[in-house]
Amino acid sequence: IMFSLDLYLNFLRKPASRTSLAVSYQVPKNHRIVLALLPIETNESGLGMFTGVAFMLYRKVVANPTPIGQQIFIEMVTIGTHTPFIVTCFIKRTATKSSNKVRPVDPEVDHFETLRRSWN
Repeated sequence: IMFSLDLYLNFLRKPASRTSLAVSYQVPKNHRIVLALLPIETNESGLGMFTGVAFMLYRKVVANPTPIGQQIFIEMVTIGTHTPFIVTCFIKRTATKSSNKVRPVDPEVDHFETLRRSWN
């Protein structure tokens, strides 16, 4: 529900007339932030749906699960075990893809280059 609401409010709905300079500046900034968060939100929605469907199928396929088998299945399909890895991949991809790099104040210390090296 949140994913569809987010898409509707930020991209599908016609924007209201912008009355001030502050609003016309803030709306594109909000769109960029939402675009940065959409992969994470898509990931969360997809893994949540996968977990729900997997639990429904597990009950239909396995009639009498053992406690250990059920626990192993739960650990394999729950969101908590996969999310940190996937979010880390999104952050790494975003950090390496960033082309609008800000010039450092101190030319000897490049924080973006340090961040890229720390990922490798």
